[in-house]
Amino acid sequence: MPAQVCWPDTRHGIPPRDALDMALLWLERPVPTDGSPVRWGRPTGVVPVPFEGAGFPAFAAETGSSEQCEYLRGDLPAVSTSSTGWVLDCPVWPAPRRERQRPWAGASGSAVFCHGRLVGVAAEDNQAMDWRRLHAVPVHEALNLPGFADLALRHGHPGTTTALEKVTASNRATPLDGHQALKPPTASPATPGRASRGPQHYRLLASLNESDPQTEMVAFSPDGTLAAGNHDGTVWLWDSATRQLDGEPIAAHTDKVFMLVFSRDGTLLATSGGDKTVRLWDPVTHRPVGDPITDDGNVFGLAFSPDVTLLATTSRSGETWLWDPTTRREAGEPLSAHRGTQGVAFSPDGTLLATASYDKTVQLWDRTSRQPLGEPITGHTDQVFVVEFSPDGRLLATASSDRTARLWNRGTRKPVGFPLTHPGGGVLDIAFSPDGTMLATAGGDATVRLWDAATGRPAGPALTHRYRVNAVAFSPDGTLLATSDGTVHLWQRTNLALSRGGVSEA
Repeated sequence: MPAQVCWPDTRHGIPPRDALDMALLWLERPVPTDGSPVRWGRPTGVVPVPFEGAGFPAFAAETGSSEQCEYLRGDLPAVSTSSTGWVLDCPVWPAPRRERQRPWAGASGSAVFCHGRLVGVAAEDNQAMDWRRLHAVPVHEALNLPGFADLALRHGHPGTTTALEKVTASNRATPLDGHQALKPPTASPATPGRASRGPQHYRLLASLNESDPQTEMVAFSPDGTLAAGNHDGTVWLWDSATRQLDGEPIAAHTDKVFMLVFSRDGTLLATSGGDKTVRLWDPVTHRPVGDPITDDGNVFGLAFSPDVTLLATTSRSGETWLWDPTTRREAGEPLSAHRGTQGVAFSPDGTLLATASYDKTVQLWDRTSRQPLGEPITGHTDQVFVVEFSPDGRLLATASSDRTARLWNRGTRKPVGFPLTHPGGGVLDIAFSPDGTMLATAGGDATVRLWDAATGRPAGPALTHRYRVNAVAFSPDGTLLATSDGTVHLWQRTNLALSRGGVSEA
């Protein structure tokens, strides 16, 4: 099964020699479990504590078992120590192999449990003891390190905490004195009463341009038309119901299309391109509306105001310009507060703007006064690509090259929950579902991930792609999801029924 290391952070290079020999993996497909949260333990006392686990040591392959799996068991004497941490005494052990090969090779990484509590991870064997002993890294040491606890809480089953229990040989587990347990993030105060739909599953419905994979951006119009902006400067329009092209492509720009967005009433389509122009189009006739808007640099952010009386554009100059879509003339002075601006969005009521920047911040603006509202929102550790308001305007979502998306309470400007991570690459695009219950994030790790907007927990399996995913968009009714890794993919939400035997498509 494909997996990626999500802790420790691989961007920091090879861990130092004294770092814990332990890692958390992000599985690309869900694994069936009983749904119970993990319980953490720390063996204690002078009497050895029974342990168990499962692994894939090299010697198991010689038993003829097709699974090559070995049931690990034995005693963990808490008073004994090794350079790694816990000592695991095994009553059944392999004989030395030819040329001093290590028979336990492959068992590294096996989870070690004592009385149902996860206490460590097998890390190495002990040649001096004729392979009768394994060593394990104590999990309580990892719980005290940055990132580990955050990931465990965010992606664990509901109810997961970092509470650590003492485990003794007498089959008793009690809370460990002096250990401060963390609890998983609760529902955002910005979304009172909002209920999650539960796990959401999307199946691939169609790949629209496999023979010509050159799409950078996608967007849905209010009537469900799907637009795709391409490297050759063209824009394709599809009927999302029939998945047929709507007429000939629009020759929008003389260089690649960076951004495209529909007005809320569906009467206009705005595009920006590598030719340093912004153009308006009639989505029905495919004809241009007026002359192009020119800029000194490439425009990476576009947003119509809800009343379609303003069009906001951003570029690396750091200024956000507001234009009258009717005249294509500047509507007042630009907004200047950033060092290189990328994303821009209007609040649903049209009173605010939000801008995202290369300077790792997001700034809120009053639309009428054109003045910044308070200090910039900080928290990302690298440039912020995109900013979006939730449909009710209470949340902000941001996407950054620091491999995270973040949710923010618009009123308090405080983060909601933990970062939404893409372990293998930056987050390049984000989209709220029309009902605001879900956030989709597109990443450089070739996945689209779905998140519950109220809790920040995963809302369904990741959607895997061949290449990095540049764009994601929900259809107006939320039943379709459009993504692009060069090829435009349409995903359809499926209705799932829960039963005692598992999950099935209804």
